[in-house]
Amino acid sequence: MLERFDEPASARGAFEHALTRDAHHRPALAGLRRIAERTNDPDLMLAVCEREAERCDDARLFGELAQQAASVLVARGELERALEWATRACDRSPTSRSALELRAGLEQRLGRTDDEIATLARLADRLEGAERVAALHRRAMLLVEREEPTDALACLESAEACIPGRIEILETLCSVVQRLGRPADEARWLRRLSERLPTERRAEPLLRLAQLLEDPIGDLESAIAARHELLALPGAPAGALDALVRLLELAGRSAELAALLERERERIGDNAPEARALDLRRGRLLLDALGDCEAAAGIFRALHEREPDDEEVLALLERALRAGRDAAGLCELLERRAAWESDGVARAPFLLERAQLLEEVLGRPEAACDVYASIVADAPGSAAAVLASSRLEALCESTGQWSRLRGLLVARVAGAPEPERTALRLRIADICRDRLQDPLGCATQLEAVAATHPERVPIWQQIQDLHLRVLDRPADWLRVAHAELSSVPTPRRELVLRIAIGRLLLDGGRRPSDCNAADAIGHFERAFQLDPSHAEAAEVLAGHYERTGKPTELARVLEAHLLVLDDAHASERDDLRLRLARVLARSLGDDARARPSTRRCAPHAARSARSRSRSPRSSSAQAMRRRRRSSRRFVAR
Repeated sequence: MLERFDEPASARGAFEHALTRDAHHRPALAGLRRIAERTNDPDLMLAVCEREAERCDDARLFGELAQQAASVLVARGELERALEWATRACDRSPTSRSALELRAGLEQRLGRTDDEIATLARLADRLEGAERVAALHRRAMLLVEREEPTDALACLESAEACIPGRIEILETLCSVVQRLGRPADEARWLRRLSERLPTERRAEPLLRLAQLLEDPIGDLESAIAARHELLALPGAPAGALDALVRLLELAGRSAELAALLERERERIGDNAPEARALDLRRGRLLLDALGDCEAAAGIFRALHEREPDDEEVLALLERALRAGRDAAGLCELLERRAAWESDGVARAPFLLERAQLLEEVLGRPEAACDVYASIVADAPGSAAAVLASSRLEALCESTGQWSRLRGLLVARVAGAPEPERTALRLRIADICRDRLQDPLGCATQLEAVAATHPERVPIWQQIQDLHLRVLDRPADWLRVAHAELSSVPTPRRELVLRIAIGRLLLDGGRRPSDCNAADAIGHFERAFQLDPSHAEAAEVLAGHYERTGKPTELARVLEAHLLVLDDAHASERDDLRLRLARVLARSLGDDARARPSTRRCAPHAARSARSRSRSPRSSSAQAMRRRRRSSRRFVAR
């Protein structure tokens, strides 16, 4: 009737009548099922399932009946009855996946956690791949809610082993091991999780990983690696750089830290607010930890160019230059610092150090001289100026800047006390004579020394030698000689001076125009007084008095000269006696005084007569004539 006439109600009545006779009549049950399906009658379908289940011995078929019945019951909201069907199906077929899935689902909806955990454990054993992972994950979540993290961890590890790298599994694993207080395991799972997550989600696990590796694990190397990854992420969290810097400092990885700061500095550019702090930190690191003074100086120099008034940067730059022995850079900095000072005394220390660097390190003595000279000019009287003056003089001498050195010494003379002043003048004189070929300048300085130290005969001798032999200035020589005479020299020195002055005055070719030959007689007279044995003085005076017709003076000179001649000059003495006798007898008519002189030379005359027979040229008369001729020539000259 159902198939031919499409009358479900009549067919249903027939099938139910058949079932009154045989409650398990299979064709009737099959007919009712068809009617329930066609008419979508859940009550009829549930009744059919119950009747079929009463006589069903096939576990698989019972599972299908349970699925149909449960779906009807769930639709009605009768979850408990549906769960009973699922439980019966599981009992009939403990390994049935569908039955276990149905039961687990119903237990989840009913909130029967313990039963669901047990069912999921049985179900997971029957599943593979993603389905098994899902079941294990669900069971682990339930165990976590039940405060059973150890069992949850076992489930999650099984799930990870089934399909490695599932993000939801790894996230749950990290959470579970954190609750269990296992930092090493947590770090391991966080590392795997961070590798699987997309870039925008990696920050949180990496941050947690870095924290764990640092403390409590204490693995600084791995913590630094994690911090590096974290900092490299787009939009790295605030404080990532500072945390990495702190770790690198703690680990003593200064070179890596310097490179990190350099990269960060390049990334943010010059105008960023934190640029200065990064430069300062990197510069100090290079200077103090790495000893790269040149690189540190470059950083501080750039900062100084941008902020010339920053004292902190200036001090760091100076320290870097000194530590790196960068004499050229330090010279430049000292020059700048000196230029900022308005007072010469305040500038002096900077300039003094700069000059010393130029001199001793850079090998630029000429430039150092200029700096020393500026110190002397700007800060006169200061300790720096005194030192600069000393160094300037030494440098001028070592580099052959003689004219400059003379000027420096001359400038010092006026304010120098004795005996320093004399030493300065003597030094100037030496420079003029030996280095500058300036004999006049040398003579000027020596005359100043002689004026204050007239007892220093070598000084007078040098002056006179310069004027007479080098400069050929007889008038100046004569002036100096008279000046020495006025200083009351020793008798021996006076004798030398008098003879020399007399000779010059008698030399018509060199005698100054304002002098005459007669002036020489006074000097020879004084020389004769000092040394009556001086033959030249005696001869010049004798010749002069003889020519001028002064026999009395002539006799005086001859007598005085005779008195001092000893036996070694016997021949000369007899000649003088004969000459004196002639002057006394002929010019003065004093025969009484002439006779003794004649008698004293008689023995000598006899010896002379005998020797004259042997050698006429050796007679005393000839000797006297020769002396007279020589004297006349000298006087004439």
